[in-house]
Amino acid sequence: MAQEPGSPATEMITLVQSGRGVLEAAVQQFSRPLHPEDYFWLAICLAAQVMAEVQQRSSVSDRLEVLTDAIGRQGPQPNLVESLTAELAILDSLGLLWPLYRREQGEWVRDADVPLAPDFGPEAAYWLSVAHLAAALLHLTDRGAEVAEFSQVIGDLITGGYRPEYEQSIMAVLGTIRPE
Repeated sequence: MAQEPGSPATEMITLVQSGRGVLEAAVQQFSRPLHPEDYFWLAICLAAQVMAEVQQRSSVSDRLEVLTDAIGRQGPQPNLVESLTAELAILDSLGLLWPLYRREQGEWVRDADVPLAPDFGPEAAYWLSVAHLAAALLHLTDRGAEVAEFSQVIGDLITGGYRPEYEQSIMAVLGTIRPE
């Protein structure tokens, strides 16, 4: 994936790659066993932090860092999820919650009809973050119409867990994004 230095794509990928090690070392860092739901939320936090950094919203990024640590240590407690969704709204990134969460009577609720892959772990979390950033880049490069088709990969990754073909699909999308 050849991207020009300084492009939004290059910046996003560099930032999310730095978070990969955190996801891989999360069990040691947070001193507790992590479950698929924990990794889902850590992936959302990573993607949101990268978006905040790229948007140069350091105060949002700082709050997301605190929330990431709290979710890692305590799990996705309702108050933490509520705080995280507020930060996602600031970034106009509530789509990161799809397809596991939906709005119901003004609140974000877990959609019981959408399963989270039982083996959703650090590798799936990393690629979910990258996939969300690829979708954001499609929007930034006026290719938002392609997001609907690409969202199938995101949904499959969440419900089916990591598979090499998802990585290939994500990298294919990233390889087609050209800087402005």
